[in-house]
Amino acid sequence: MTTQPSWIPLNQRSEDIQEKVKEVYKELANKEVFSEALDLYLDYEWGQLRDGLLYRGLLESKRTRKCLTANEIKQLSPPPNGEGRADGNVRDEDGIIVDPVPADEIGQSLKWFRANAPNSKVKEKAEDEYKIRLLELYIAHVSKTGETYFPPLEESLRIKADFYDD
Repeated sequence: MTTQPSWIPLNQRSEDIQEKVKEVYKELANKEVFSEALDLYLDYEWGQLRDGLLYRGLLESKRTRKCLTANEIKQLSPPPNGEGRADGNVRDEDGIIVDPVPADEIGQSLKWFRANAPNSKVKEKAEDEYKIRLLELYIAHVSKTGETYFPPLEESLRIKADFYDD
């Protein structure tokens, strides 16, 4: 059983999420109604969403060019615990829920789409999905262990730092 936090203030969110909220505010918010990004965050009740779901909702808001409320973002997420799926979910020995992909749905990996996307839209979607998955893994890691060090995230950050330093 997971307990969902009642409210997460914007200043306690990751920098990525804070930046996405600011981007959505700049691009989509009605400036006559909302004087700053925090007003948008509060009014649309985004503080009640977990990080991965909020990030996905912010990306979808930018794609659809419409600010989505917390309830609309919740409708974007797949049903919890494999509801509506014939095969259901599997728990590993650590209690982490694993949603196996049916054999008829297996295709190219996310890594493949990031490297060999047929067009920029597919590549952008693959990059967004990668960031969402990495953020959700990091959150699960911190929740489970209490440690903020997460090797895949550090590796990604080091690669970007090395790239931009050159």
